[in-house]
Amino acid sequence: WQLQVSGLKPEARRDNRGPSWATLAKVIEAEPSTQVRAMLCLLGHAGMRAAEVLSLDVSDIAPDYRSVRLLGKARREKEEHPLSDVAGDALALWLTERGRKPGRVFDTSYASTRRWIKAAGARVGVALRPHGLRHTALTRALDATGGDVRSVRFFSRHESIDTLLRIYDDANS
Repeated sequence: WQLQVSGLKPEARRDNRGPSWATLAKVIEAEPSTQVRAMLCLLGHAGMRAAEVLSLDVSDIAPDYRSVRLLGKARREKEEHPLSDVAGDALALWLTERGRKPGRVFDTSYASTRRWIKAAGARVGVALRPHGLRHTALTRALDATGGDVRSVRFFSRHESIDTLLRIYDDANS
Protein backbone atom coordinates (compact mmCIF):
# COMPACT_ATOMS: atom_id res chain seq x y z
CA TRP A 1 0.00 0.00 0.00
CA GLN A 2 1.04 3.59 -0.37
CA LEU A 3 0.47 6.67 1.76
CA GLN A 4 -0.27 9.77 -0.23
CA VAL A 5 -0.50 13.26 1.18
CA SER A 6 -1.57 15.96 -1.20
CA GLY A 7 -0.05 19.41 -1.16
CA LEU A 8 3.41 18.38 0.06
CA LYS A 9 6.30 19.00 -2.26
CA PRO A 10 9.60 17.20 -1.86
CA GLU A 11 12.30 19.41 -0.47
CA ALA A 12 15.19 19.73 -2.89
CA ARG A 13 18.46 19.47 -0.99
CA ARG A 14 21.80 19.91 -2.58
CA ASP A 15 24.96 18.77 -0.93
CA ASN A 16 26.19 21.86 0.92
CA ARG A 17 29.17 20.25 2.57
CA GLY A 18 32.50 21.94 2.14
CA PRO A 19 35.99 20.49 1.99
CA SER A 20 37.56 18.63 4.89
CA TRP A 21 39.70 20.62 7.30
CA ALA A 22 42.86 19.03 5.84
CA THR A 23 41.80 19.86 2.28
CA LEU A 24 41.06 23.46 3.27
CA ALA A 25 44.58 23.72 4.72
CA LYS A 26 46.05 22.46 1.41
CA VAL A 27 43.98 24.97 -0.58
CA ILE A 28 45.11 27.87 1.63
CA GLU A 29 48.74 26.77 1.50
CA ALA A 30 48.68 26.48 -2.31
CA GLU A 31 47.03 29.87 -2.89
CA PRO A 32 49.54 32.44 -4.22
CA SER A 33 47.31 35.51 -3.82
CA THR A 34 47.29 37.07 -0.34
CA GLN A 35 43.86 38.55 -1.08
CA VAL A 36 42.29 35.21 -1.99
CA ARG A 37 44.09 33.50 0.91
CA ALA A 38 42.51 36.04 3.29
CA MET A 39 39.08 35.38 1.78
CA LEU A 40 39.55 31.61 2.09
CA CYS A 41 40.46 32.00 5.76
CA LEU A 42 37.57 34.34 6.58
CA LEU A 43 35.11 31.95 4.93
CA GLY A 44 36.67 28.64 6.01
CA HIS A 45 38.08 29.49 9.45
CA ALA A 46 35.88 32.35 10.64
CA GLY A 47 32.68 30.96 9.11
CA MET A 48 31.74 34.27 7.56
CA ARG A 49 29.19 34.56 4.77
CA ALA A 50 30.54 35.80 1.42
CA ALA A 51 28.43 38.96 1.71
CA GLU A 52 29.95 39.64 5.13
CA VAL A 53 33.47 39.20 3.78
CA LEU A 54 32.80 41.50 0.83
CA SER A 55 31.20 44.20 3.00
CA LEU A 56 34.10 44.32 5.49
CA ASP A 57 35.52 47.79 5.93
CA VAL A 58 39.04 48.49 7.21
CA SER A 59 37.48 50.28 10.20
CA ASP A 60 35.69 47.01 11.15
CA ILE A 61 38.95 45.20 11.89
CA ALA A 62 40.37 45.11 15.42
CA PRO A 63 43.94 46.43 15.69
CA ASP A 64 45.21 42.98 16.74
CA TYR A 65 43.40 41.26 13.83
CA ARG A 66 41.63 38.84 16.20
CA SER A 67 38.09 40.08 15.57
CA VAL A 68 35.98 42.02 13.11
CA ARG A 69 32.69 43.85 13.38
CA LEU A 70 30.07 42.38 11.03
CA LEU A 71 26.69 43.44 9.84
CA GLY A 72 25.27 39.95 9.63
CA LYS A 73 22.32 38.69 7.65
CA ALA A 74 19.07 40.34 8.81
CA ARG A 75 20.93 42.37 11.47
CA ARG A 76 20.61 46.07 12.16
CA GLU A 77 23.83 46.61 14.06
CA LYS A 78 27.35 45.34 13.59
CA GLU A 79 28.45 42.61 15.97
CA GLU A 80 31.90 41.54 17.12
CA HIS A 81 33.02 38.30 15.50
CA PRO A 82 36.18 36.42 16.56
CA LEU A 83 38.91 35.43 14.13
CA SER A 84 41.23 32.48 14.49
CA ASP A 85 44.97 33.12 14.42
CA VAL A 86 45.07 31.73 10.86
CA ALA A 87 42.29 34.06 9.64
CA GLY A 88 43.69 37.06 11.52
CA ASP A 89 47.21 36.50 10.18
CA ALA A 90 45.96 36.08 6.59
CA LEU A 91 43.90 39.27 6.89
CA ALA A 92 46.90 41.16 8.34
CA LEU A 93 49.09 39.97 5.46
CA TRP A 94 46.51 41.09 2.89
CA LEU A 95 46.14 44.51 4.54
CA THR A 96 49.91 44.93 4.60
CA GLU A 97 49.86 44.46 0.82
CA ARG A 98 46.65 46.45 0.24
CA GLY A 99 47.41 49.19 2.74
CA ARG A 100 45.20 50.34 5.60
CA LYS A 101 43.63 53.19 3.69
CA PRO A 102 39.92 53.60 4.52
CA GLY A 103 37.36 51.65 2.53
CA ARG A 104 36.31 48.13 1.77
CA VAL A 105 38.87 45.46 2.55
CA PHE A 106 38.07 43.56 -0.66
CA ASP A 107 37.11 45.75 -3.60
CA THR A 108 35.58 43.03 -5.74
CA SER A 109 32.27 41.45 -6.69
CA TYR A 110 30.67 38.21 -5.54
CA ALA A 111 31.10 36.76 -9.04
CA SER A 112 34.85 37.43 -8.97
CA THR A 113 35.15 36.04 -5.46
CA ARG A 114 33.34 32.87 -6.50
CA ARG A 115 35.68 32.47 -9.51
CA TRP A 116 38.77 32.98 -7.34
CA ILE A 117 37.57 30.46 -4.74
CA LYS A 118 36.76 27.95 -7.48
CA ALA A 119 40.23 28.45 -9.03
CA ALA A 120 41.90 28.03 -5.61
CA GLY A 121 40.20 24.67 -5.22
CA ALA A 122 41.09 23.62 -8.75
CA ARG A 123 44.80 24.12 -7.93
CA VAL A 124 44.59 21.16 -5.54
CA GLY A 125 41.90 19.24 -7.42
CA VAL A 126 38.78 20.00 -5.37
CA ALA A 127 35.55 21.81 -6.17
CA LEU A 128 35.08 24.83 -3.90
CA ARG A 129 32.44 27.48 -3.46
CA PRO A 130 32.21 30.26 -0.85
CA HIS A 131 29.30 28.80 1.11
CA GLY A 132 30.95 25.38 1.23
CA LEU A 133 33.83 26.99 3.12
CA ARG A 134 31.40 28.47 5.66
CA HIS A 135 29.92 24.99 6.00
CA THR A 136 33.39 23.60 6.76
CA ALA A 137 33.94 26.21 9.49
CA LEU A 138 30.60 25.61 11.18
CA THR A 139 30.88 21.81 11.04
CA ARG A 140 34.39 22.10 12.50
CA ALA A 141 33.06 24.37 15.27
CA LEU A 142 30.35 21.83 16.12
CA ASP A 143 32.97 19.07 16.26
CA ALA A 144 35.43 21.15 18.31
CA THR A 145 32.79 22.08 20.91
CA GLY A 146 31.40 18.57 21.19
CA GLY A 147 28.16 19.72 19.58
CA ASP A 148 27.62 22.81 21.77
CA VAL A 149 24.94 24.31 19.54
CA ARG A 150 24.52 27.44 21.66
CA SER A 151 28.17 28.42 21.25
CA VAL A 152 28.21 27.57 17.57
CA ARG A 153 24.93 29.40 17.01
CA PHE A 154 26.61 32.52 18.41
CA PHE A 155 29.64 31.92 16.17
CA SER A 156 27.50 31.26 13.08
CA ARG A 157 25.02 34.10 13.76
CA HIS A 158 22.02 31.89 12.95
CA GLU A 159 18.62 32.79 14.32
CA SER A 160 17.57 29.15 14.52
CA ILE A 161 19.42 26.28 16.16
CA ASP A 162 17.38 24.00 13.89
CA THR A 163 18.98 25.54 10.77
CA LEU A 164 22.42 25.03 12.26
CA LEU A 165 21.77 21.37 13.06
CA ARG A 166 19.84 20.52 9.92
CA ILE A 167 22.27 22.02 7.44
CA TYR A 168 25.70 22.29 9.05
CA ASP A 169 26.01 19.27 11.33
CA ASP A 170 27.61 16.70 9.04
CA ALA A 171 27.40 14.09 11.83
CA ASN A 172 23.62 14.19 11.37
CA SER A 173 23.75 13.97 7.56
